[in-house]
Amino acid sequence: MAENRHIPRLDGVRAVAVLLVLALHVPKAPGNILEVALARIAAAAGQVGVDLFFVLSGFLITGILLDTRGHPQYLRNFYIRRTLRIFPLYYFALALMSVVLPRMGHPIFTPARDQLWFWAYLQDVAFTFWPTVTGPNHFWSLAVEEHFYLIWPFLVWKWDIPYLRRALAGIILLTFGVWLLLLFFGYGTFYFTLARFDGLSLGALLAIRARSGGLQVLAVMAHTTLRWAVVPFAVLYFAVSGSALWSVQVLKSTVIALLLAAVLVLVLTGKPESAAVRVLSSAPLRSIGKYSYAMYVFHPVLEVLAYLPATSFLIRFPLAIGLTWAMARVSWTLVEYPFLRLKSRFG
Repeated sequence: MAENRHIPRLDGVRAVAVLLVLALHVPKAPGNILEVALARIAAAAGQVGVDLFFVLSGFLITGILLDTRGHPQYLRNFYIRRTLRIFPLYYFALALMSVVLPRMGHPIFTPARDQLWFWAYLQDVAFTFWPTVTGPNHFWSLAVEEHFYLIWPFLVWKWDIPYLRRALAGIILLTFGVWLLLLFFGYGTFYFTLARFDGLSLGALLAIRARSGGLQVLAVMAHTTLRWAVVPFAVLYFAVSGSALWSVQVLKSTVIALLLAAVLVLVLTGKPESAAVRVLSSAPLRSIGKYSYAMYVFHPVLEVLAYLPATSFLIRFPLAIGLTWAMARVSWTLVEYPFLRLKSRFG
């Protein structure tokens, strides 16, 4: 499979990921039994949105690294292209939230004493060990990804495939160990970089397997796993989601990442005429996927929907999609695209 070409169905996967995040964070209005049920489902299902982003990112970025590691400017090109893609929007949004809006009379989104964590991309560390730090909470996942890609390109450049597989297996085990340590010492496990590398690592393993032509074999295993495991897991997950059970905290991240990796395998190996692939490749989902990064960055504006009196989730959710998509479209034109045009100069 030609991994360098654009794969439209993966835009749909991005769209699903950001829609799950939106479903989680759309303000829920108290209402009847249906509204309560929808709020519960959205809260539980929405928590896996970021995990899906991690698995997909690990697959795509590792694919790029593997396909370009023989280039003489491999590291330079990767880091410059990554910087052009991520940093302009990130720092624009951060400046808007913590500098511009407060001076316009809005409440301070990030207090001055806490801003350095965000400018230094260390908010995941702050949220874990100094939970009084406040700011754009959702930026934690952006820090996790950048920390992973700070080191991973060097390993791909230096090591052969067998060593990379072992390294990824070791990273997954390290993630599990970090969860145990954090729980033992009474810290949260949700934000910290070293506790969230499992999804990225599983995606990277899929990218390696894709280049050896082994995804079809994995597809059989993924189909069997999901057929027998997804329903019992979903029932258990909805039952215990949000609980502080020690066993749940240790296992849920890696188990969710494994199931999402299985889903990604089926998406990648699915026939173009299949219903799932056609839906994921549809124009609306591809458009949402194209702007998913900015939609994720700006989705806290959904808080304004809380001022809609007693409005159903079935109304608020489409409004949330439309509002964040419109903001992301403007962001793409004014902030992102001028920098993205420069990427062609670097490989």
